[in-house]
Amino acid sequence: MKFAVACYAVNGILALVLAGRYWMADRYMPYHALASGTSWETLAPGVQFIVLALLKVAAAGMLAAGVLSLVVIAPIARGENWARWTALAGGLAFLLPLLYVTAYGRIASGAPFPVAPTALAVVVAIAGFVASRVPLRSTFPASADLRRAPPAT
Repeated sequence: MKFAVACYAVNGILALVLAGRYWMADRYMPYHALASGTSWETLAPGVQFIVLALLKVAAAGMLAAGVLSLVVIAPIARGENWARWTALAGGLAFLLPLLYVTAYGRIASGAPFPVAPTALAVVVAIAGFVASRVPLRSTFPASADLRRAPPAT
């Protein structure tokens, strides 16, 4: 369970750090500049505004994914199965489209979009899910008869 908690904590903290980075950005990332073939300064002010707004939307997704990853740690550690499924679904709902976009950006433009870190985050999310599986054990003694009692006659 410690490994699972570490996986969720790492992904959560990194998502929050990246959310802060994207939220505070005053221009697009260097790989965006390479992909577009245009410097930030040559963009029209309206286009700059739209790009910054899209970076804030990306930051909001990272914030949501990071908070989710951290909030479910306690219930996962308690063995609550719903939390591990929520973490997996929420994490992959964010990470898989992000992986697609970064891979597509790298392939289409040749710019160094962060594909490897994104793919690693997907692997860490799945590893956390697998490591946090709730052991299947009965709360009944091994000799307990779990069948329904016959009707009284």
